[in-house]
Amino acid sequence: MKPLLVRMVDTPEVPPGRAIMICDSEGNPLPNQLHTAIVNGLEERTIITVQFIVDGERIAIG
Repeated sequence: MKPLLVRMVDTPEVPPGRAIMICDSEGNPLPNQLHTAIVNGLEERTIITVQFIVDGERIAIG
């Protein structure tokens, strides 16, 4: 499995036009991302929490 990437992506849906998104190994944002939060502290690992919309088409529980 290729690694996922965390990137700043240009997106007109989010003011001011850029958002942190999870992307595939080719740099394409994963679909249906609603919210991304990054938490890090001194001497701790960085934790990224992503919320996805489960629509049964592009994101499905299976």
